[in-house]
This record gives sequence, structure tokens and C-alpha cells, in this order.
Amino acid sequence: MLTNLLKKIVVAVILTTALSAAAERAPSAAESRAQGAIVGTWFVRVPGGGGAQDFYAYQTFGTNGTFTETSSLLGTLPEGPAHGAWKAGADGKIALTFELFSFDAAGTAVGRVRVRCLIDVGGNTFHADGKVDILSLEGEVLAEAVASGPFEGTRVQTLPL
Repeated sequence: MLTNLLKKIVVAVILTTALSAAAERAPSAAESRAQGAIVGTWFVRVPGGGGAQDFYAYQTFGTNGTFTETSSLLGTLPEGPAHGAWKAGADGKIALTFELFSFDAAGTAVGRVRVRCLIDVGGNTFHADGKVDILSLEGEVLAEAVASGPFEGTRVQTLPL
């Protein structure tokens, strides 16, 4: 009798585990392709708006949804390196949000900048649209979408020695 009860418990545990695993949403084919397509480092050109000069960046997308960026503006000290997160959508596009510190002319941190993007990857290039928000150092949103526009990236590739 104890053996039958033990068998029923084991079957119940196996069924519960299987149903739980099946209930988790698997990524769509488009999400899986986008996840693989974006991973790596990209050289990015961001057009300057309103008469401002273009600037350039290296953006790195990690396999675990992490993101880092360094830009040509770092040497002039208005901003620090960026850190963020990305996620592939069911439509195959990449949603990216990242933040960085902004500094005044004396080098004092005065706030944060948040950039929200939607990226469409095609082979070794991507096209993106982004919006820029201004935050306090504590994270309070001071102004939303103060700038927006497209930018593009080209994958950094290994070259033979």
C-alpha cells in the first residue's frame, strides 16, 4: 500500500513539473533570431540634431540581455559610459533601454540620461529609432523625449592577422 502511495506521489510530482515547464512561454522564432543577431559589438553613428555634430559609439550587447556603450563624447566629459538592458520582441525587433551619467563643465555629476530604442537588425547592420529622457541623479524623470531620431550601427568583426 505504501508503494502505491509513493508511486502516486512520484507521478504527481512529474506531472506538475511537466505542466509547469510547458506553461512557460518559449521564445518565438523571431525572438530567437533577433537574440542571436544582436549579440556582439557594434560601431554606431548617431546623427547630430539641430545643428549638433554627429557622434560615434561602440555598443556591446551581451547574450544575457546586458548592454554597455562608450562614445566619442566621453573625452569631452559631458557623459559617462552607458549601461542597460535589451530584450528581443515577438516581432523580431530589439527593445533597448540604457542610462548614463551627465556632467557639468567642472566634471560634477548633474543628472542621468536615459535612452529608449527599438532596433531592427539585418545581418551586419542595424537601424534604430531612439528617444532620450533626462533624469535627476536619483532617477526622477525631469523631461521625456527631449530628443529623438534614427541611428545606425555596423557589426565589429574579427579580421585576420
